[in-house]
Amino acid sequence: MPVDEPSRHRLFNRLEEVLGPQEAASLMTSLPAYDVTDIATKADLQRLSDEMRTEFIAVRTEMQHFADLTREEFATVRAEMSGGFTTVRAEMSGEFATVRAEIVASQHETVALLRQDIANQTRNMIFAMVGVVMSLSSIALFR
Repeated sequence: MPVDEPSRHRLFNRLEEVLGPQEAASLMTSLPAYDVTDIATKADLQRLSDEMRTEFIAVRTEMQHFADLTREEFATVRAEMSGGFTTVRAEMSGEFATVRAEIVASQHETVALLRQDIANQTRNMIFAMVGVVMSLSSIALFR
């Protein structure tokens, strides 16, 4: 049963009357001011230490498990992304090749059209010049 402070004080006063002040003080220091059932024993501390050690081991194991799962997930994601990027690169390469071919074809078509237009224009210029020369020749002859 815990002893409260007023009870301790009354006990001290009574001991002081019976034994004297020094002896009463000496005896009171040997009596705990708290409930002795609240005191942790070495066995209590050892049990608590063992429980905590077991709990820490369980937490460490669980954390290691989650770390392993996370590593596996990242490896899976990395592999999926690598495969996806390979596919995208291949698609882009094919698309770029198609665009290049279309550009080259367009260039050839444009050059062919320009050559045809230049040839037509040259022919027209020659006929026009021939016409002018003939006109000037006829004017010079009939004058």
